[in-house]
Amino acid sequence: MEILKREKKEIKQQILNLKQLYIGAMKFSNYEKAKENNIETQKINELIKDSVYKVNEFNKREELLDIEISQYPEILEMQQEFKPYVRFWELAFEFQIDQHECIQKFKYQIKNN
Repeated sequence: MEILKREKKEIKQQILNLKQLYIGAMKFSNYEKAKENNIETQKINELIKDSVYKVNEFNKREELLDIEISQYPEILEMQQEFKPYVRFWELAFEFQIDQHECIQKFKYQIKNN
């Protein structure tokens, strides 16, 4: 039981740390840093997924031991609310790449005409 208490405390701390990263990422607004923002939001998204998995595994152990299941609704809320930010920075980065390629093709066409 002591192990579960320690793990529960670790999960809570992990969620608090993740919340700080999440809040910071939601403030990203510099399109010039689309690549960096995309990488960072992808990392945070993976951390959120890992946390959801850990919570689910922890809940399974609680269920096996027939103790009250711990609730962590904030991690599921973060997962849902963060999806649009992850997608936005993916698209911004893809657009930046496509834009660069289009400009290079356009410059090449002008140069060769």
